Amino acid sequence: MHSSAVAAVCVLLAPASGSTTGNVVVERVLAVVDRRPVLLSEVRLVERLRNVERQAALDLLIDELLMYAEARRFPQAHPSPAEEAAATSSLVRLHVEGVSQAELRRVAQRQATIVKYIGLRLRPLVRVSDEAVLQAYKDAQNDRAAGATGAAFAAEAGEIRERLTQRELDARVEEWTRRLRESANIDYPEGRDPPAP
Repeated sequence: MHSSAVAAVCVLLAPASGSTTGNVVVERVLAVVDRRPVLLSEVRLVERLRNVERQAALDLLIDELLMYAEARRFPQAHPSPAEEAAATSSLVRLHVEGVSQAELRRVAQRQATIVKYIGLRLRPLVRVSDEAVLQAYKDAQNDRAAGATGAAFAAEAGEIRERLTQRELDARVEEWTRRLRESANIDYPEGRDPPAP
């Protein structure tokens, strides 16, 4: 059975006895992740912020909640007030109508915690060899049909290394998210099949 939080949401959203206005869905539980309900209003917020369809928004939010649950247990990942303010201001620039500052602050705090955790725990594990950077440079040169020169390589090596590092970091984040989903208890009350791994 779902957690008491889900039951509380259902009770709060039940129509009042004697109501003649009919049933209007104000809130709905779309999933339960480790006994935490994922509400329709939260998914709608992700839809608006990320400009994605409802199903994609639900999957993104579930992943974000799982990552946040792990990241917030790591004290060094808690963002400073300045980091939270910067994250909030980047969301405010999206100019999403109907989204309160409080909602944006909650999302920004959650995302800032995840980003800091990734930087502290996953990024140090990424090592890009000089050979991989040189190979990526040669591949790019072949694509441009130009010869590799030492000066040109030196000018582009830093950017290439960062691009390769980011690609490896993205792969580690995807693997981390996959493992989080595998170990989580995710229930879809409306009978939706879980996404394919």
